[in-house]
Amino acid sequence: MSAQPLFSIIMPTHNRASLIGKGIGSIIDQSWTDWELLLIDDGSTDHTRTGVEAFQDPRIRYVHQPHGERSRARNRGIELARGTHLCFIDDDDYWLPEHLAHFQSALARTSSPPPILRVHYWQERAGKRRLTVRYDPEISPIRFFAHHFCGVWSLCIPRDYLQDNRFPPNFRHWQDTHLILRLLAQYPFQQLDATSYVYQIHDAMGSLSVYQQADARARIERRRMELNEKM
Repeated sequence: MSAQPLFSIIMPTHNRASLIGKGIGSIIDQSWTDWELLLIDDGSTDHTRTGVEAFQDPRIRYVHQPHGERSRARNRGIELARGTHLCFIDDDDYWLPEHLAHFQSALARTSSPPPILRVHYWQERAGKRRLTVRYDPEISPIRFFAHHFCGVWSLCIPRDYLQDNRFPPNFRHWQDTHLILRLLAQYPFQQLDATSYVYQIHDAMGSLSVYQQADARARIERRRMELNEKM
């Protein structure tokens, strides 16, 4: 691993020892190999550390911290990152082999200032995949992603852009949206014609119950209406 890899990958986790293996394996299997993985263990009490260390890859950096929820774990990863660009992955998802190569190819063709890059993603449940809503270039990214979910894990972000922009630790939900809309208001954006992130839907995921809550859906709709009034 180089002293400053092109990509720093941040994976927060908490008591997901039985799930993280596929995601870590998909990173190791990337065709682009100049990366480091910062696996931020947010206070796990299971055998997460043992599972991570079993991979024996020097590009993986395991960091344990007291439990403080996902935003604090991601922010810790940002603080420790050595790469010039940051990518994120949830501990229960995985990448297709060309995920980082898509970003690297786009970066090789871009000028300054570098854009925030994004790939499309699959939703997978019970082994079956379906494509999600594709970005419409006729609509500004802020307006589009105020209405359509954009996980930070679909992005490649220049590290410098995150020095003054972090995940809000006091938000229980929608931390991605809070950060992403702030970033898109400040920096250029480029959607890539690639689909390489696999977002897994399963019964153990915390966000599944959130999306099913009526009050949560109402909050989303109110926020969308507020954004429409401002644009």
